[in-house]
Amino acid sequence: MMARRIAHVLSLALVAAAGAGCRASAPARFYTLDSTATAEGAPPASYAVAVGPVSVPPIVDRPQFVVQVAPNRIALEEFNRWAAPLDDNIARAVAGNLAILLGTPRVALLSIGTEDMKGNELTLEAHRLLKQTDLNFLGNIDGHDLFSNRADVIVTDAFVGNAVLKACESTARLVGHWLKEELKRNPLRMLGALLAVGAFKALKRKADPDEYGGAVLLGINGICVKAHGASSPNAAKNAIRVATEFIECQFNEHLVEETKKFHDKVQQNTFAQPTIEAAS
Repeated sequence: MMARRIAHVLSLALVAAAGAGCRASAPARFYTLDSTATAEGAPPASYAVAVGPVSVPPIVDRPQFVVQVAPNRIALEEFNRWAAPLDDNIARAVAGNLAILLGTPRVALLSIGTEDMKGNELTLEAHRLLKQTDLNFLGNIDGHDLFSNRADVIVTDAFVGNAVLKACESTARLVGHWLKEELKRNPLRMLGALLAVGAFKALKRKADPDEYGGAVLLGINGICVKAHGASSPNAAKNAIRVATEFIECQFNEHLVEETKKFHDKVQQNTFAQPTIEAAS
């Protein structure tokens, strides 16, 4: 009987120890490399920046962080991992830094994660095509990076883009409403708001969609600016201004020319692929 009790207590102790070990295990953290350059004084560039294939030494080409702990010894950080292959991370970060320093627009694709394989069928196909262009394509970004200044142009389909745009506009209005409520709670806050009225007006102009007029509709032989159905007179005025600017810079002509160049490039790459015949 005593032996059974001892065995039962030992079993419980082992289960508790195993549970404690599971609870003590830290969750894995995933990281990406990002651009760190600043664009101060960088002239506008009319060319794209691309970084070719990057070769990573086999000793560090793995998902885990590799840390040198002694001159002839390394350690693997099992719980610190790269969110994407290290060679892709390095190429994207270098291209991003060069783009910032040279003033080249950075282009990214909106997806549900930064890894190349993330997204639905449409996003994956867009990613494949964008990698073939001469654009400074940084790869995927997710919703956390919409306002992080990681990209100058964010590519998405019309459905997702429309939903994201309206969600951002409604969020800005909600934050403005909350701010007014808090500033009116006591005289001291109201005095502070009066002193900062210039900053509030500048912030409102930045977040006001009417200041931008609308978005250019692509794929037609001309310039069309799509605005909200409930646009104010100020929004209509700015939509006309945007259309005028696009006409003056011959946007549609450049778009047609670059699209043709890309189409020809894809066709050449397709024909250049070796054909594989079945052995007879």
